[in-house]
Amino acid sequence: MADSFGRNASVEWPSLRLGVIRSVANRQLRTIIEVLGREHGIEMIEGTDYELRTALATGRIHLALTLLRDKESVPNTHPLWAEPYTMLVASNHPLAGRESVAPEELASEIMLARRSCEILEETSRFFTSAGVRPRFAFRSESDERCLAMMAAGLGITTAPASFAITGTAQLAVDGYNFHRRIGLIHDPA
Repeated sequence: MADSFGRNASVEWPSLRLGVIRSVANRQLRTIIEVLGREHGIEMIEGTDYELRTALATGRIHLALTLLRDKESVPNTHPLWAEPYTMLVASNHPLAGRESVAPEELASEIMLARRSCEILEETSRFFTSAGVRPRFAFRSESDERCLAMMAAGLGITTAPASFAITGTAQLAVDGYNFHRRIGLIHDPA
């Protein structure tokens, strides 16, 4: 009897299906998983904001860590942090010591495209309207790879401020005033 104890017990796993947008910095995601993991068995699903909201509405996930829309504050929404988007450069880049630059000053810079960026189109329009049509050394869905290549000096990139890693510096771009709010949205049920 002792040998068979618990063998047929059903374990509810996962107790929490968590949807996560791809553009959350690893250190912030780790903290959230550590906290939620104390109480729940977690299955994590990545997706876009649209995909996660659809999965939440159809019951495929219980909770979404995603972008909060402007003035979105419903009972099932829990804001966690807000942050600006910034230009990230390697810490040894000639612009690294500057606090801000005009967009035109970036015209000769080599860029890296973070394809998972939720404001990729807005960023493109911003630089195009300033007459900046950069060359791209790298385009990737992997934020981690883009950041590593940026820190290595392959190029510069825009990203949420939380993406700054060792070996990088943040640089404000005049007029590039994009921000985001990240929070948890749960199924009301």
